[in-house]
Amino acid sequence: MAALGLRTNWQAAGVIAFVAVAATGMIWYSGSASGSAVGCPPPTGQLPVPVSGQVSAGALVPDAVPVSVRLCPGEDGAPEKWSDPVGHDLDQVVASLNSLRPFRRETVCTMDRGPRYDLLLDYPTGRRVVQISTSGCALVHVDGQFRYGGDKVVELVQDLG
Repeated sequence: MAALGLRTNWQAAGVIAFVAVAATGMIWYSGSASGSAVGCPPPTGQLPVPVSGQVSAGALVPDAVPVSVRLCPGEDGAPEKWSDPVGHDLDQVVASLNSLRPFRRETVCTMDRGPRYDLLLDYPTGRRVVQISTSGCALVHVDGQFRYGGDKVVELVQDLG
């Protein structure tokens, strides 16, 4: 009879250990217990669809160097691995964003699927959020302006991180 009680205790301990490992794995995979990347606000939503007349060659973000840059996952499950802030060589990020080619409505994009990110640029005067898609034309969006090259910007920030 004592052997039966000992076996039941081992089974209970095994179940508890399994649940603990599974919960830890889920938290690790999601980046935090709340399901959002640490330090990142909720995603800004879907990338808007560009319409004709939204082509602009001006700067996407201020030329001033931000205090920090953070690459946060969008709504489609982008990796949270790079959500730590980057605090060096930020002039490269600004120059990269402001040198992107304007989107042209007549362009045909591939059907490649990639994650979407929100790039947070923190300036002393406030925050700018840049929506970046790595799907298709890899569009970058800020205040109604669309540019090509989101995949290149993501790679740059990941390399700096």
